[in-house]
Parts: sequence; structure tokens; C-alpha cells
Amino acid sequence: MTRGLAAQNAMPRQAVDEHKKRGDLSITALIFADWLLTVIHFAVVSINMFAWIFPRTRTLHRVTIACTTLSWFLLGWFYGLGYCFLTDWHWQVKRALGEGPLPTSFIHHLLNDSWGLGVPAAIIDVAIAVVFFAALGIALFQLWLERRHGQTTQKI
Repeated sequence: MTRGLAAQNAMPRQAVDEHKKRGDLSITALIFADWLLTVIHFAVVSINMFAWIFPRTRTLHRVTIACTTLSWFLLGWFYGLGYCFLTDWHWQVKRALGEGPLPTSFIHHLLNDSWGLGVPAAIIDVAIAVVFFAALGIALFQLWLERRHGQTTQKI
């Protein structure tokens, strides 16, 4: 659900492979950044989906769901609805590594490119929207209940 900024010029695949053979630091840094952004992306998605369940992680959930909401809608006002700055950074790294074409969504990339499931993009987009709005609604409802009953969320 993201639209990237201007596409970066990707290094040709042969050049990337040649740099890998020589062990160039810049390529090593890009490979590490790609791995790190994948881990962060997966963590943010998991937190958005499941952290509301546990009282000790609800504050973390609220922070990540708020950041996701601001990115998708506030930054999305300028870059296109559903814009994700994390996906944009990640795709810049992947383009620099010579990967492409890349889908508009990390989830689409994960399900289809990484796991080879072949799920249509429209289904993925609808599922992302349903899960996101459910998680956001649950977070807001929990916050309302806590304020109504004078409870506070436990800190992580």
C-alpha cells in the first residue's frame, strides 16, 4: 500500500554480484540494511497485528499503529494514500542492490516474492486494510475502556 518516492537508479545485477565477490563495504552495508529493514518491517507488522492482545505491549502497539496511521494518511496526503516511509527506504536499498521491479507493498513482497504464494495484489490490499482498521479500532476501544475505568496500560 505504498507509493515510493522517485525511483533510484539501480546498480546493474552483474555489478552488484561483482561487488559482492570483492566484498565491497558499500554492498555489505546495503545487504545488512536490507536484512535489518526486513526484520524491522516484519516486527512493525507483527506489533500492529498482535501487540494489542497483551496489556504489557499495548503502549508499544499504540505507538506503532499511530506511526503507521500518520505515514499512510498524513504522508499519504503528499505521496499517495497508503504511503509507508519504511517501505520507501527499504525499496531504495533494494534498488541500490539491483532488485526490481518491486511491488507497492512490503506484505505483497513478503507473500509473493519471498514466500512465493501468488496472492493477487487486490486481495492483499483489502486484507491489509481490514487488519489495520481492526487493530486501530481495537486499540481505540481499549484506550476508551481504560480511560472510562481509570486504568492505565502497563509499561513494557
